[in-house]
Formats: sequence, C-alpha cells, structure tokens
Amino acid sequence: MNDRIARAALTRLFEPGDIGGALVGRLGAYTALRLATGAQSAHTLPDVTAEGLAAALKRWAPRVPELDPEKDLATIERLGGGSLTPGD
Repeated sequence: MNDRIARAALTRLFEPGDIGGALVGRLGAYTALRLATGAQSAHTLPDVTAEGLAAALKRWAPRVPELDPEKDLATIERLGGGSLTPGD
C-alpha cells in the first residue's frame, strides 16, 4: 500500500482535529492506518494519551469495515477530482 492509498483510507477514519493527525505525524500514514484499523498494536506516543487513543480506536472501529481507499480514489478521479499528499 502506498502513501496516497493509506491517506485516502485515513480520510474515512479520522475527523478534523482528531488525534489521527498526531499519529500520522509521528508514524507516517501507513503505520497510522495499521494502528487505527487494529492491524498493529498501539504505540505509546508523547502527545497521545492511552485514554485518548483508546477512545479514538473505539470511534474509528465502526468505519474500518467500510474502508476501500482504491474505490474512493477511483470515484474521485471518475468525477474529475484528484487528491494531493504532502509528497506532491
């Protein structure tokens, strides 16, 4: 999975101002996605409390089964849109 696909998936999970931004900043998009979906165990991060992370994981869990970032990106492209990542 590349960075663009991981970031597309994260847009389905994270909310504005969510601790997800701190996860991406510390871990990168791919690792943050693995953590957010339960594919990787949680890390201790200086700016994310265990309680805050647990609450976020609970909020994100119902959205995980619906993740299909490749489909989302294809739909955006079909509709004439695009996506930008920090590497662009």
